[in-house]
Amino acid sequence: MISGYIVNGYVDDAIRVFWMRLDSAVGSGLISLYSNCGYVSMARAIFDNDKVSDRNVVVWNAIIRCYGTHGLAQEAVALFQQLVESGLRPAATRRPHLAKLAERNDECAERA
Repeated sequence: MISGYIVNGYVDDAIRVFWMRLDSAVGSGLISLYSNCGYVSMARAIFDNDKVSDRNVVVWNAIIRCYGTHGLAQEAVALFQQLVESGLRPAATRRPHLAKLAERNDECAERA
């Protein structure tokens, strides 16, 4: 039943109805699931939901990867900056990926 709520875009209702708290594994898994299906706004809704009990680096990486995968470089870089400002230590491998993403975004902007 809960999957019916989530599949139809009622994540907040599903969480409210079932009194769920999402741990970081479930939260990052849902973010990745929605990202893989192309639902960036749904992935962001999971990330922004205050029911994710532990918004750790894994959860942040999932949403940053979501934006990067879908060519939303500025949003990915902005989220990375928020991650750093939150006091969490990002994975060392994330910085080179963001640099490439920002570089590709600049190239695209120059062509436009």
